[in-house]
Order: sequence, then structure tokens, then C-alpha cells
Amino acid sequence: MNQTTKTGFSSSFGCCARHFICEMGAKECYYQSVDPEVPKLCAAHQRNHGKASNAQPIIEKKEEVFKENTDGQLSLF
Repeated sequence: MNQTTKTGFSSSFGCCARHFICEMGAKECYYQSVDPEVPKLCAAHQRNHGKASNAQPIIEKKEEVFKENTDGQLSLF
């Protein structure tokens, strides 16, 4: 079951259609007075107010492993 706020926003989202009013989360949220949950779930608001809790770590570089077959050629398999 999908959880939504009282104004219909999902449990997490990037930004809403009113992003031009809050300047992608840099200013006060348009919906803050109507639904206080919206700024807490908006990724743009969280990013600009230092509250982003689900930041993804940088993917580490994977080591490539090559095996040498009987003919002296490199193979990935």
C-alpha cells in the first residue's frame, strides 16, 4: 500500500509542480502551511536545507580480473 500525505504526495519525491515558487527547495515550501509533511519528503527541500538523509555513496571502482587461458590470451571468463 502506497503511503501519501494529506495533499496526496507520495512518501518521497524529487520536487513538485510548484518548484518555481520555492526555487527548487531553496526557499520556503509552497505547501508547508497546508501540509507540513511535504517539505520533509521533498528531495529538493532536503538537499537545500541540509537534511538529505538518503544520500547515495559514490560507487567504488571495481577491479577488473583477467584470467590467462592455456593459449596465453587474456579472457574475462
